[in-house]
Amino acid sequence: MRSITSIDWQELLTESPYSNAFQTEEMYNFLSSLEFLQTFLSYVRNPHGKLMGLAVGYIQAEKGIKKHFSRRAIIQGGLLLAKDIAEGELKTLLLDIKQKTSSAIYVEIRNNADYSKYKSVFEEVGFEYKPHLNCLIDCSDADVAFKNMNESRRRQVRIATEAEYEVKMAETEAEVDEFYKLLSAHYKNKVKKPIFPKEFFAQILAKKVGEIMLIKINGKVVSGMLQLCHEKTVYDYYVFGLDTQYPNNYPSVLVYWETIKRASAHGYTTFDTMGAGTPGQAYGVRDFKLRFGSRLVEHGRFLSINKPLLYKLGTLAIKLIS
Repeated sequence: MRSITSIDWQELLTESPYSNAFQTEEMYNFLSSLEFLQTFLSYVRNPHGKLMGLAVGYIQAEKGIKKHFSRRAIIQGGLLLAKDIAEGELKTLLLDIKQKTSSAIYVEIRNNADYSKYKSVFEEVGFEYKPHLNCLIDCSDADVAFKNMNESRRRQVRIATEAEYEVKMAETEAEVDEFYKLLSAHYKNKVKKPIFPKEFFAQILAKKVGEIMLIKINGKVVSGMLQLCHEKTVYDYYVFGLDTQYPNNYPSVLVYWETIKRASAHGYTTFDTMGAGTPGQAYGVRDFKLRFGSRLVEHGRFLSINKPLLYKLGTLAIKLIS
């Protein structure tokens, strides 16, 4: 099978109802440049040679003792599929993904769109559907977006924007360092999840794959967000806010509000907040996002476990080590 050309890729992106920022040639080249990730690309063509689907993903493990239980393959955003892909073609694509990720304990496809009509094909190949929520904010008109917020969120925006603050897109190494230091502390102490090394954030700016928005008060960064933009959507990839240290300034609210305003001003229509937890389980982050008047959707995830024993051991071990 011949390799993918830039023209092939762009044609599929243009026509696919599943087009997203994580399944582009630009993202694949960026991920491939990172030494701490093992990047893979799977694709399928129809009998006439037309590209019908592809998947950009990476295999990663945490450092230290966790590396033995955390080797995972992630496909962010979901598969990039042609609108008329045949079930057999999708099955071929999924089998190729499984073959290329056989060294990982599990493979997780994190959907940013609705793949429910293909659920039976995923299941046939061994991908189990896992419910997972997301919040989408309509940012096509900032004034309307403000009105869509609940009363308490509008009040917080008013209070936060009355004080002096600076909105800046990170440009220097020092700014990336400060963002990463604060983000790392946030994930370690509050989110309790690993993040990429600093190289990821430095290179994503250097290669112009994404941008980092910083909110500063008195010259100090109080919140920040790594953002990706694709077609009409802005994605919240990583975010933090020093809400405990600056309770009267609502840093997390500010960075969301400024993202909405900037997206609206640049012609974007959707702010994808990238995750709202599991249905039926309380989740403060989801409550925070819903107060912005966001639309709650369940696009879910597909999970294939390559090594069941290691998966069970790893789930237990990481909980004990964390």
